[in-house]
Parts: sequence; structure tokens; C-alpha cells
Amino acid sequence: MGNSRMLVRVSFWSALLLIAAFSFVWDLPSGYAMSENVENQYLSTLTGGSLAAKIMVAKRITQSQVINDKIFIELEKQILEGYNSGSGSKHIDQMAWFCKALASSGNVKYLKSLQQVAKDAEDPKLQHYARQSVDSFAFHKKRNQTLSRSAEYTSQGFTADSAQLAVMLKSDEFVMKRDAAKKIVRGASVDPRLFDIVEQELLQGLSEKPGNYSVYVDTMAWMCKALAVSGNTNYAKVLRRVIDESSSPKLQRYAEQSYNTCSH
Repeated sequence: MGNSRMLVRVSFWSALLLIAAFSFVWDLPSGYAMSENVENQYLSTLTGGSLAAKIMVAKRITQSQVINDKIFIELEKQILEGYNSGSGSKHIDQMAWFCKALASSGNVKYLKSLQQVAKDAEDPKLQHYARQSVDSFAFHKKRNQTLSRSAEYTSQGFTADSAQLAVMLKSDEFVMKRDAAKKIVRGASVDPRLFDIVEQELLQGLSEKPGNYSVYVDTMAWMCKALAVSGNTNYAKVLRRVIDESSSPKLQRYAEQSYNTCSH
């Protein structure tokens, strides 16, 4: 009985330590901007964290704009050392997410290393994700160039995160617009002026002829959802226009759901 109580106590405190170790990861902001302090935490976790913590940080790097090149140097080092020297599904997951995180740098000096993994990795899954990472370089390069223009909005009083979401929304890439709209929907707090930008981009989208129709429809749907979370009934009018003018049943459906939320 005493041993059982001791095991319960040990398990309880172990769980608390695990939660504390991950707390900084879950508390990261929803936008793209990362502070120097957070980037230092990333680097510390990559060099000395657990396997699970490293995977979580790699996921966050992929979704962020990282300035500290030491992070990408460390990712490249561990990829080249580990892509054919480990085993097990968790190790492969780590290497795959490290490849995605390295590609998010958009820096061509890391392209050769990812091409090496895509060509020489013994695990087919890792080869697949390395190839995807190679293919995503151009997108990430353009995304980072777009994010670097956020000073236009920070000079108007936007926070760093909201400013970067603004330039993503104004991008000519629907994938970037969609990513920004998703972050607005899922984020805790954004500058309310972002909803005006969403409205403008939604109206502009109604008159555009997209190359990738499925991405276009998905992006427009997420922008409708973004207006719905604004809580501002003034945006109901543009949602009504999407319902009336769109030829996509999927987009009409999401616009109507958003309209019902926004108009009450």
C-alpha cells in the first residue's frame, strides 16, 4: 500500500515537471513574430530537450518567422548527423519535422542538405517529407520576404503579430492569405483593424480568377470565418455578397454559416 502511494506521488510530480517543461511551447503567440527570448528557448530545446520537446519546437518553427540563424544551423547539424543513424517512428518524425523547419528558413544555403536527405535517406517516409521540404523552399522564401514588410503596419500601431498577419492577408498568394485567416480564427487576440483588411481581400477575391481553385475556395472560406469571429455585424453585408455571388457551393455554405454568426 505504501509503495502504491509512493508511485502515485512520483507519477504526480513527474507529470508536473513534464507540464512545466512544455509550458513555454504552449504559450507561444499565434502570429509569426518571435521574440529573441522565445528563439533562445527554441535553441536551448533543440540542443538539450527531450525528443518530444524537439518535435514540438520544430513544428512551431515551421509556423513562425525565425531570425536567429543559429537555430537553422543546429537543425541542419542534427539532420545530417541523424537522418540515417537513428531508428523508430519517433526518430523519423523528428527528422521529418526538422526538415520542414529547416525549409521554413527559405535560405538556399540549406537546400543542398535537404536534397541529400531526399536522395539518400533509408526510410521512405523521411525521403517523402524531405522532398516536400525541398519543394516548399520557394514558398517559404516568399513568405519570409512578405513578413519582412510588416514595418508598414507596426508604424501604424499594429503589434508585431498583427502586422505580420496584415501583410500575409495582402499577399498575392492565396495560401498565405489562408494561413493568416486561420491564425485570426484560432488566435486569442488580434488588432480589430485586421478585420477591415479581411473584408477588403474577401471582396477582391470575388472578382479574381484563381489558378488553384480549391485553395482559392478554402482561403475565401477561412476569411469568411475570420469575419464571423470579429463579433461585428457590419461585416454581414460582405458575407451576404459572397453567398449571392459565389459559384462555389462550399464557399456559399461557409459564408452562410459566418453570416448567421455575424448578423446576430
